[in-house]
Amino acid sequence: MSTNALANIEKAKTLIEKAKTIDKALFIKGLLKEEEIQARKKGLVDIQVLAANYQVLVMQKIGQILLEMKAGGELARGGQPFQKRNVHGGNPNPRPNTREVRHAKHSTDQSKKTTSRKSKVGTKISELGLSRDESSEAQRLAKKSPEEIESIAKEREQKIRERATRKAAEKINQKSKVDQERIQERAEEIAGNAVLQAVKEIDLEDMNEQISSLRGTSKFTIPLPEGQFNVLYADPPWEYEFQQSANRRIEMHYPTMKLEELKAMPVQQHIAQDSILFMWSPAPKLLDALEIMNA
Repeated sequence: MSTNALANIEKAKTLIEKAKTIDKALFIKGLLKEEEIQARKKGLVDIQVLAANYQVLVMQKIGQILLEMKAGGELARGGQPFQKRNVHGGNPNPRPNTREVRHAKHSTDQSKKTTSRKSKVGTKISELGLSRDESSEAQRLAKKSPEEIESIAKEREQKIRERATRKAAEKINQKSKVDQERIQERAEEIAGNAVLQAVKEIDLEDMNEQISSLRGTSKFTIPLPEGQFNVLYADPPWEYEFQQSANRRIEMHYPTMKLEELKAMPVQQHIAQDSILFMWSPAPKLLDALEIMNA
């Protein structure tokens, strides 16, 4: 519970007891309302309840002051004169004849004179900074017993706590919804990766079958030339043990041969006594190239 807010509310309680005018009471009510609003924003339910309950007390105080003003004739009488409605439709105020108009005017003038002599001009409710509804509520609360005021305070407390519970539930549901969306996105991402991996594996199996087929059909399909040669050029179809990706495998472009297959090729009978060999070899295959030369 906020210490400052609690101190302000307790201070307002003392000020309510000392308030003697509508202005001071309304000032206290404004302070309490502001504390309630701030507490609602911060989710401080207990502060909201205290501020709301003290607002009931300050409205009761305002009602007591109004009743005292009314008893002392300090309040002006308001309201609109009663107008009888024509239940049968048509013009609700039918035009009277000339004699009725003269008689009514004379009666009204006499009534105004009598009223002006008997009544005093008091303060209007609007001049006190109150609406008619606020004035009626305040005077109604002023006539309540302490037990009834306590009952009203409990009802307000219940409404405040129910509202706070609903908002908390909405926040939890909103957070749960966001978490579910994140989980769904992650699940879709994982599922998508799994599908891609499965496709890669299928492509890899298919590619291996194609490689095996190519290797079986293209091995030694081109016969070596007849005779012995002093200059030999070799461009072995090296097989690599490591590939960055399945699509970048050499076998996707041409069939390769294993080291033992390259060493077993029948080229010895085509090499002259005095000869030179030009062999292409990438850096990872230098040792393999030496093995082929010594084979």
